[in-house]
Amino acid sequence: MSKPLVVVAHPSLNGESRINLAMAEVARQAGLPVHDLYACYPDFRIDCAAEQARMAEASALVLQFPLYWYAAPALLKEWLDVVLTYGFAYGREARGLRGKPLLLAVSVGSPEADFRAEGRAGASLDELLLPISHTFRYCDMQLEPSYAIFGVDRIDEVGLAAAMVDYRRRLGALTASALAEAQPVC
Repeated sequence: MSKPLVVVAHPSLNGESRINLAMAEVARQAGLPVHDLYACYPDFRIDCAAEQARMAEASALVLQFPLYWYAAPALLKEWLDVVLTYGFAYGREARGLRGKPLLLAVSVGSPEADFRAEGRAGASLDELLLPISHTFRYCDMQLEPSYAIFGVDRIDEVGLAAAMVDYRRRLGALTASALAEAQPVC
């Protein structure tokens, strides 16, 4: 039985991000395949066929990334542009992603209070993630409520441990949901 695929897009996963590194490790410990885009494609030359095969095989998709200037890192955007092609991700005959759950797992430097209409960001995190959400909605994926860890620049070890327990729970729920909702693709 296939498992959710965790696609990580952090330009310095093993260097500067203890949060995204911890999240990736939680996914690995849960037995999920973790695909590090920056490790695989440092030159931004994405193997479309290989990526589509990974996605087609997965029961669900998790996009894990830090929020940079209210958007995803550059390689994730490039990956979306290259991999989500007509006939695979969208279009009448497209079956690569249809009906699969999608979870956006985002790390954010600012505190959660900043992500309100009256907050510093002027919008909620979900509002800022709309371009990505709508992209996958167009691909007929089932959007799960996003998962976010806020204030990562100031999170202590206790807070990090609690966030990882919560993330493990979300991945477990996604895995159970993907297995329960899996339908044969014709």
